[in-house]
Amino acid sequence: MIEFDVTGKERVKRRYFIKKSFVLSAGAVISAPLISNKLQAFAHSPATPSAKPDPLSWKSEDINIAWVGHATVLINFYGTFILTDPILFDRVGIYLWGLIIGPNRHTHPALTIDEIPKPDLVLLSHAHMDHMDYKTLLALTEKFPGQLDCLTAYNTRDVIEELNWKSLLEIDWNEEIGIHDIHIRAIEVKHFGWRFPWEHDRSRGYFDDGRSYNAYLLEKKKK
Repeated sequence: MIEFDVTGKERVKRRYFIKKSFVLSAGAVISAPLISNKLQAFAHSPATPSAKPDPLSWKSEDINIAWVGHATVLINFYGTFILTDPILFDRVGIYLWGLIIGPNRHTHPALTIDEIPKPDLVLLSHAHMDHMDYKTLLALTEKFPGQLDCLTAYNTRDVIEELNWKSLLEIDWNEEIGIHDIHIRAIEVKHFGWRFPWEHDRSRGYFDDGRSYNAYLLEKKKK
């Protein structure tokens, strides 16, 4: 303890301050490894996929399905290419000024954006950031400007409507639409739809102005 030429009251305050400083310093030393471990887990390097699809070998008379990763699936539906909930970068989360603030994925996508044929339809289930990934959708619409049709859930198009789509349509539960000779029906699922916690969401009872969430039934050639 360092002695100061001050009153006893001031000396007590200084002891208290030094004690508090020591506790805070010790806390920082103890917590630093924990924080470091958390950051390492947050920023781990994704693994390499165990298999790689070859969509260029697919035939238009067949149905082919390739799991690209997470909710991203590339479908050849009798010659029509459909891409679901595309996430083609190694991080997912809030997109700000060209950066994504959020966790890394565990495995790289099985196909890069340059390896995916031009999708005839981008099919989005809901507005969660790990399903409606703004950075990927921006990259796709920049690669194929004005060439992509996109179908998404009710009250979610506002997230991506400024992107350069050929068309951007919403579909509600039990509604049906025909596009690229495919008959599509939206189905209600047990989930929730908000992109940010403060948004209205159908799972919270906001049926008319809440964000929705879809599953889909697809039919082509009566199959």
